[in-house]
Amino acid sequence: MGDVVGVFADATGTTGFVGVGGTLTMLAVPGASYTEPVSISSTGEIVGSFVDQTGMHGFVDVGGSLTTLNAPSATGGTQALSVNSTGQIAGAFVDSAGLTHGFVDSGGSFTTIDMPGAAATVATGINDKGAVTGIYYDGAGTPHGFVDIGGSFTSLDIPGASGTEPFGIDNAGQIVGFYVDPAGNHGFLDNGAGLTALDVNDPPGTVSVATTPLSPVPEPSGLALLGVGLIGFSALRRRARNRASRRFRTADASCASDVQPKAVPTDYVIRM
Repeated sequence: MGDVVGVFADATGTTGFVGVGGTLTMLAVPGASYTEPVSISSTGEIVGSFVDQTGMHGFVDVGGSLTTLNAPSATGGTQALSVNSTGQIAGAFVDSAGLTHGFVDSGGSFTTIDMPGAAATVATGINDKGAVTGIYYDGAGTPHGFVDIGGSFTSLDIPGASGTEPFGIDNAGQIVGFYVDPAGNHGFLDNGAGLTALDVNDPPGTVSVATTPLSPVPEPSGLALLGVGLIGFSALRRRARNRASRRFRTADASCASDVQPKAVPTDYVIRM
């Protein structure tokens, strides 16, 4: 619908905003030291995360009415990262063992999302059909993309990349995200027919996006199920220091301590 959510920083700190029809409105959870809206559905429902003195929590904003969202098994923080038009919410939480899991909340019924064999999983996107995309981390802390369709998981890795991180999936099954290779950071689009690299050029006075087909295209067996590929946050971890990383933080009042799932390097986790 053209509405947007995001964050801004000024002299007093960082908080959220909502943009509707060109009008920007501040969105701040009362009592929070940090508010980060990250997704808005076609019905206007907004989800995101906030930090207060008790930690990091997800939130849902329906028509200006804010509700806190905490995964039932979360003791180290919850992040809400995506919402679809039916109100299903995807995100991530940290349990008592310090492990990060993805989740989907369907009307208060929580389903944990764990990529089989992964050290950590973050669900970053969900479409109206309930297809989930996200990021999982192996034992070495390397990020990979995944798609979960009805409990069937498929991995997504850009050829030649040292890390693949999908962030969103639309109702046509198209997936967007970014990857890192020896040349740096790149966006990508997976439309089911193939993978395309997206690189922004920002010369003085103009901005353009260069598109480059990626080949070889990875085996499409799993992607065909979705009609595309995958990715998505919550927490995102970047091992390369030059990446514009987003961090999933546990939550003290200063938002200073990073969640450190077992067997996963500290420089890893989401912030959308």
